Amino acid sequence: MPALFQLFFEKKHIFYLILLVSACYFRVVSFGFQTGWDDQWVAINHYTEGGFELGNLSAILQDFYHGQYAPINQLYYTTIYSLFGYNAAAFHFAGIFFHVLNVVAVYCFIKKLCSTAFGKGLEESSNIAFISAAIFGLHPVNAEPAAWIAASKILIYSFFYLLSLIAYLDYIVSKKNYSYYLCMLCFIFSFGAKEQAVTLPLCMLLLDYICCRNMKEEIIWYEKLPYIILAIYFGLLSVSSQEIDPGTKFHYTYSITERFALAGYTFMEYLTKCTLPAKISYLYPFPFEPGEIIPVWLFIYPFFLSLCIYFLKDYLVRKWLQFGFLFFFIHVGIVLNLLNLSRYAVVADRYAYLSSIGICFIFAFAYQTALKKGHYLKQLWNILFISLLIGFGLYSHFHLNVWKNTVSLKKSFRDTILQRKDFNEIKKNLKNKND
Repeated sequence: MPALFQLFFEKKHIFYLILLVSACYFRVVSFGFQTGWDDQWVAINHYTEGGFELGNLSAILQDFYHGQYAPINQLYYTTIYSLFGYNAAAFHFAGIFFHVLNVVAVYCFIKKLCSTAFGKGLEESSNIAFISAAIFGLHPVNAEPAAWIAASKILIYSFFYLLSLIAYLDYIVSKKNYSYYLCMLCFIFSFGAKEQAVTLPLCMLLLDYICCRNMKEEIIWYEKLPYIILAIYFGLLSVSSQEIDPGTKFHYTYSITERFALAGYTFMEYLTKCTLPAKISYLYPFPFEPGEIIPVWLFIYPFFLSLCIYFLKDYLVRKWLQFGFLFFFIHVGIVLNLLNLSRYAVVADRYAYLSSIGICFIFAFAYQTALKKGHYLKQLWNILFISLLIGFGLYSHFHLNVWKNTVSLKKSFRDTILQRKDFNEIKKNLKNKND
């Protein structure tokens, strides 16, 4: 009977999740290629057209292409092209399909986490998992990788990354070698799609801590050793891929002080957009150029963050809050601009895709806790949750217009620049440079 009960919850929730996300994103299938914004070389290239001929497969697995190494992602494009040619609808459908898969994977991961780490029963674990996955699936900050063909790396790396975490949770409970090696295999596939997968060993340690494993036991660290070695190797591989292509090297070099100022700003931007998304954009320009005086307002961010941690320290002892924030920090920490990387934007929504799960989990756990504590406010909490889902869903649905084609994306970027308060200053600087 319990097995049937569990199956009922899973089928019902997964069905609703697929329905919600599909309803929000179905229109993307009618969009075209972004031929002026990376699709023309990331997806449309000789590797894609080379098919599954042995020489082409060997090149995909070995070559650094435009300073990137993403063989799993390239195989994804090659597969779609082999079946449908350069049919934009097929590429977009595949992107939506992977986004839906990730939503279901988030559901499975959070459900297993709640039962393993927080001792929640079947119904409560399922509810928290459903709410987390629903917010994740409809969140406006996650629209970019689902709507932009060239951002498929995020979708694919996240899918295999989540499978790794699910397998590792199973290993924590069962101690089966099968789960341990499945976690490692998915880790390799995840990196094969996107270099950000190198954070997995840290996330595994977070799960150890949250699941109350004894961190003093040597076996825990021995378990991580192969993953750490792989992560170091993968990291060096990523650096090498950028070094081999001069066109991908960073054009501006910020000093250590400037990078710390940027890191605080970047962290708060990602946190804000994952919590209360507003003014979602394709590109977020750096707030200042290297060598310029750092704007004073940038120092507000680390000060405000420190203040928040101080006043919330009594609440942060709760493990569910620790997990949510640490999961967010681990995955966003790699893109905080502490290193000079080949990027032209201080923030990119797609980099918040996986890290947003931590914030979605906090919302879901807090909501479920509020329902249990106050029955007389239950209807109010339900209304707020439904309003949040509708708001996120509508925002994402209409924001997708930006990704309809190259013209719409350029127009959106132009409007964003025009709305910037310092636009006149930028225009003046550009004029002076031209003169």
